[in-house]
Amino acid sequence: MSVVPAIWQTWWFRLTAVLLGAAGIFASYRLRVRSIESYNRDLKRQVEERTQEIETLFEQTKELAIIEERNRLARDLHDSAKQKAFAALAQLGAVRSMITRKSSAAKSHLDEVEDLVYEVIQELTFLIQEMYPMALKEKGLNTILREYIYEWENRNDIHISLTVNRERHLPLDIEQALYRIIQESLANIARHSHATQVIIELNYNEETIEMVLSDNGCGFNLSQKPPGVGLRTMQERAVMIGGGIEIDSSPGHGTQIRIWAPILKLEIPSLNGSNGGQHGSTNHHPDRG
Repeated sequence: MSVVPAIWQTWWFRLTAVLLGAAGIFASYRLRVRSIESYNRDLKRQVEERTQEIETLFEQTKELAIIEERNRLARDLHDSAKQKAFAALAQLGAVRSMITRKSSAAKSHLDEVEDLVYEVIQELTFLIQEMYPMALKEKGLNTILREYIYEWENRNDIHISLTVNRERHLPLDIEQALYRIIQESLANIARHSHATQVIIELNYNEETIEMVLSDNGCGFNLSQKPPGVGLRTMQERAVMIGGGIEIDSSPGHGTQIRIWAPILKLEIPSLNGSNGGQHGSTNHHPDRG
């Protein structure tokens, strides 16, 4: 008579139990490994995100520091150099009142000195506005331009007619470039054109802006006078915002300057590269100063 062992006493049951236990331990181990791997991935992602945030904050801090330094320099220029230039101009005015009418040579030299001081003030104004463009950013090109025209008319006794087809804010770099081009153009008019009337037109379209500046001054021959620094600067500013500039002038018929630029810039062309079409092109005509 043989005794049948209980099922849990059989070899195959014990083997199955061992295999199941081993499988359970392995499954638990794999689950633990996957959990650790998932945790490590999350931790790595968090570290990368924090690193990116730190880098972004660092760049923002650097940018803010640069902006603050530029603002400080702009304030210093405005409060010191520009005010001293105005003081020098006032002293020149006092000297002029003391010179007798017979001293024509002295008055001629005095006129030249006053012109130079005006140019220094103009350049300081350009530099301050370039370093500290907050007014342009807050008010926009149209408002700042109207304020500048009011001051310029009083200083130069030349009437300016401004026409704007619509009120619209553009990216700061475009507004700043157009504003500087207008300033440089008006400075040339005041120095060389003998004009009595200036017309400025700003035409805002959906994808482009066009600016036309005309005067009734003496004009000049485009084919005879070599390009000046003023025109090259205006050309560079127009190209930097993806646009172009054209100048039309002839003796006795005044001068017209046309600038255009895309409002939605896809790319900024190189100053030295060749560009097809309208964007980035300039007509290399000479300027007056």
